[in-house]
Amino acid sequence: MEIRAVVNALPIMVRVYKLDRSYVTLPVNTHTTIDVLTKMMSLVCKCADDMMYGIYEYDSDGDRKFLAPKTRVMDVVSDWQKEAEDEDSKDAIRKGDHSAFFMFEIHYFLENVPEDDVVGNHMLYMQAHDNVRTMKYPLSRKGCLDLGAIQLQEEFGDYKESKHKSIIQQSLHRYVPPNLIDDPSDYDECAENILSRWQKLAGLNFEAFDCQLTYLDLLKPSIWYGCQRFRVKSIAGSGEYPSGGVYLNISSRHILVVDCDSNDILETILMSNIMAFGSKDTTLLFKVGNIVYQEKKCFITDVRGGADEITDLIRAYQRQSRRAMETDSK
Repeated sequence: MEIRAVVNALPIMVRVYKLDRSYVTLPVNTHTTIDVLTKMMSLVCKCADDMMYGIYEYDSDGDRKFLAPKTRVMDVVSDWQKEAEDEDSKDAIRKGDHSAFFMFEIHYFLENVPEDDVVGNHMLYMQAHDNVRTMKYPLSRKGCLDLGAIQLQEEFGDYKESKHKSIIQQSLHRYVPPNLIDDPSDYDECAENILSRWQKLAGLNFEAFDCQLTYLDLLKPSIWYGCQRFRVKSIAGSGEYPSGGVYLNISSRHILVVDCDSNDILETILMSNIMAFGSKDTTLLFKVGNIVYQEKKCFITDVRGGADEITDLIRAYQRQSRRAMETDSK
């Protein structure tokens, strides 16, 4: 595909999706990198700050991987083509359940997104409710129902029984995490509770964007807000964690070390307490403490390049914190 395009001096068109499943088709050539594709997507979507975003690859198994800015787009597409030539993949393609694609998402959850950045807040909102629904943010039952009602108001406006009753009965899984509605009796109870919350929003003149901002305002105080989750295993010097692995939930404020099985928070590491850090491929190292005493923590990730993504996030969030402190001191 790439050679043919080069010979014919033509671009190749690729689709880049957003979390609402809408997409933009963009031209790429042999030199186009993920960084350039991200900037193109930001321009088309009229994003105020293109530094917040990144391109992720969702493969045929549903796995999500951040694509480094210097990656050539055609290298990723070429890998997809090679995989599609496998006999098992060909069979899946015939059945319609084999696909890989690019996804445009928030990569850096920055603290200072202005309220008038409509596109930025909409992207934050989409990612936030996706993280709530998929339990990446393990919130309380009440919190999930409150947010689910706001999501319904954002999508449909004021509740009208004749139009909306069936939505809650048939599609509750789109608004609350599955662990709340696994049992049929729990499903009915959640449906009743989220309905009563939605009804209370009627007549308050909540437009869609108002709902998005309210959703984010309710979620931001949570320790989970803005966390990117990575599964890692501790190695030499970090034996205090379960041998089966932990999640590092990284936000601009802290890193939450979470037990993979119980979802219990084992440790909270403030971003300001990370004194040094580094990575190579799947190996991650950082030193936690202060100027006087530092504790070394070593991990390996289960995704190639995952350690580099983690250190990139830490670097960006610490840079943001320093800028905020410099602004406050002026």
